[in-house]
Amino acid sequence: MSDDAEGGRTKRVTFYVSESEQNALKREADERDKSLSAYCLQLIRRQRQLDAEDQLAEDLNVEQRLEEITQRAIDRIDDSVEDVEETTEALRDLHARAGNYPLVNFRILMRAHRPPEAWINEQFTWSRNRLREPLSEHDPTDAIVTGESNDDVDENQQETGKVEDVDDLI
Repeated sequence: MSDDAEGGRTKRVTFYVSESEQNALKREADERDKSLSAYCLQLIRRQRQLDAEDQLAEDLNVEQRLEEITQRAIDRIDDSVEDVEETTEALRDLHARAGNYPLVNFRILMRAHRPPEAWINEQFTWSRNRLREPLSEHDPTDAIVTGESNDDVDENQQETGKVEDVDDLI
């Protein structure tokens, strides 16, 4: 049922057009068997519907852009995770290799300077005992066995087992 039949159209809207536009609108209204007022109202409603559809399309485009941005962010995160994984693997490899350097240096020193067998055994025993203790429970420089005779070691060092200064280590 139309607004005319219900009496819904009771307010007047006035707008101005050129004479040629008025003639074109009257002709188009006559072709559709409508009054000029009903035809103009139809054009206004159609335009409002098109505007609403355009707005909806724009809103959907915003959602699509947000999805694209989100996907790009996810891709960047994935790339970053891959970079971190590669770096972690490289660090693991470096760490594993770094553990070999002290051993190699030790063997080179052993070939160049053969200390007495008793001193070597004493050093390994001390090192083994130290490795069993958590690092947080001792100072790594505590009770370093220097290979010197007890006559050369300071009395305080003999009692506490601690090295007081760097010269005691050398």
